[in-house]
Amino acid sequence: MEIDIKLLTSAERLKYEGYFAAAILALSKSGTPIKQVVRQTGHSKKLIGR
Repeated sequence: MEIDIKLLTSAERLKYEGYFAAAILALSKSGTPIKQVVRQTGHSKKLIGR
């Protein structure tokens, strides 16, 4: 399921962004390459790199 963040309220957007950052951090700590994280999340390499 893909979430359209433009449709979220401010509070929902903050919660989503926190969840997204935690998920990326967990993948990074587990040694998952950035290319694979990009494929799994569907977000750009630039966004993942931050």
